[in-house]
Amino acid sequence: MKHKNRLIVTLLCLLAHAVVANDPYKIIIEPRWQDLDAYHGAAKLSMLDDSKWILIGSITFEKRPKEPVTMHRLHLKWVGAKKLKQLTASLYRKQPDKDFYPFESNLVCDGVWCANKQTVIFTFNEEKTLGPSTTFYFVVTIAPDQEDILKKGRFHLLKHALPESFQSMSNDENLCLSLDAINSVTTVVENKNPPTQSNKH
Repeated sequence: MKHKNRLIVTLLCLLAHAVVANDPYKIIIEPRWQDLDAYHGAAKLSMLDDSKWILIGSITFEKRPKEPVTMHRLHLKWVGAKKLKQLTASLYRKQPDKDFYPFESNLVCDGVWCANKQTVIFTFNEEKTLGPSTTFYFVVTIAPDQEDILKKGRFHLLKHALPESFQSMSNDENLCLSLDAINSVTTVVENKNPPTQSNKH
């Protein structure tokens, strides 16, 4: 029964990944597993301590109304077979019409891990105004023993921390970034010679 329930939740997450919508506002959640160390070659932190720098998902907010909508926080709750004692995470914003690179200039904020609530709390360094389509990237630095744990769970985007216009989305269970749906796939990002900026934050 436990495995059956997990399968049902995973299927719901896959549906949510495509689009969680309540026109004229919608949220698109896409799980990923991309090794960002490939961007920095010799500068990567894993050369120093075996950690990995991983892009684990993107969250896109789309809106049609012209009325301004601002954001100042995001909360993501971990749900998995094992609890996480610690999680080092950062949130980046994609620049329009540009490929994503994890540069300091794209950093929105670093996360604070709340172990008792199993939640990473992103409090933005400055309030962000959402455009017609705004994408945030969820990046973590993980130890070798955390990789398998993360690939067997998911993060739920907590509705109460969203802008009011987006709080009418489906319940928190459907607003999820399901890593267990891609646990057999690891994508390594090739270094496409991005312009030089600051390295791993």
